[in-house]
Amino acid sequence: TNISLNIIAYLLFIIKNLKSLRVLNLENNNLQDVHLKMISKELKDNKSIVALLLTKNNFESSGGMYLADLLSKNQVIDKLFLGYNNITSSGLSALLEVISTGHEISILDLSNNKLVNEDFIEIAQFMTKNPKMVSMNLSGNKMELADAVELGVVLPNVKSIRTLNLSNMNIISDTSPVLFKALDVEEIIVDDNPLEEIGMIMFSKALSASQRVKKISLKNTNLSTIGLTHLFNSLKNNKGISEIH
Repeated sequence: TNISLNIIAYLLFIIKNLKSLRVLNLENNNLQDVHLKMISKELKDNKSIVALLLTKNNFESSGGMYLADLLSKNQVIDKLFLGYNNITSSGLSALLEVISTGHEISILDLSNNKLVNEDFIEIAQFMTKNPKMVSMNLSGNKMELADAVELGVVLPNVKSIRTLNLSNMNIISDTSPVLFKALDVEEIIVDDNPLEEIGMIMFSKALSASQRVKKISLKNTNLSTIGLTHLFNSLKNNKGISEIH
């Protein structure tokens, strides 16, 4: 569906009078930067919406900057879903800076954008500054060794995050040893990564040492017999696992 500016304007006019509206879902509407500019302007004074869903649209870094401006003035929104867009470094930086310096977010979905190496460094630093963050989705953004090192350093120290989605991020035998130093989350999702034997061994070691992990998802990760053996052995030490996918 493609929504025109006139329809967006009318929708936002109606929303002004919906004082009980908590979730605004504008997913899959081909929204572009110009739409985000209008949305951000009209929601600055909104006091009811706590979750803004903008997944599968078509905005870029300027859209991210407009959202940053929105969050700098609206302290109510604390769940932001931005997956499957075209956000790059400049838009991401503006957004993370606002969230880090005055607007707490509990759920942030950045899946399947156009994040590159330096973005992961910024994300790693951002994760340590947001004690309210409970869920982070980075899936679909390809990660290299340097990125895994940065995330691997901070993950053991980020105590607030319960759910971490690292699916389809090209986690391989080179990146898994530094990324999986420790698992201090309740749910870890690493689907669609070619972990193979070494990756699974490192994941299992971290799982064995963790008493916090309750749910793991390892779909389509090229598991070998040896990798599965290490996984099952790790479960002997981790008695809290309730779900395995």
